[in-house]
Amino acid sequence: MSKVDPKTNYEFEVYYPAHSSSPEAEREDLMGMLGPVLQELLAEKDSAAHVAVSNSPKGGQHKLVELSTTLGGDQIAEILQALSLRHGVVVNALE
Repeated sequence: MSKVDPKTNYEFEVYYPAHSSSPEAEREDLMGMLGPVLQELLAEKDSAAHVAVSNSPKGGQHKLVELSTTLGGDQIAEILQALSLRHGVVVNALE
């Protein structure tokens, strides 16, 4: 019998800042592909991670992200920081 690592759920809000220098088309592309982009970033460390993205009540440029992964908080923070630096988005943890 193999050991199964327990998964932890994380919830975040992802959005572009009000005065983003990224072109609108680029912002829309990322927000439309946020799930697959995050899945790709997670896959290297946890290929079984699950990403769900939904619209935030704050509007289309705000997305709610739910991650289910065996990775710890520090590893998730590194991945989300890479996303933020690469794409210029703000990532806020939700309670």
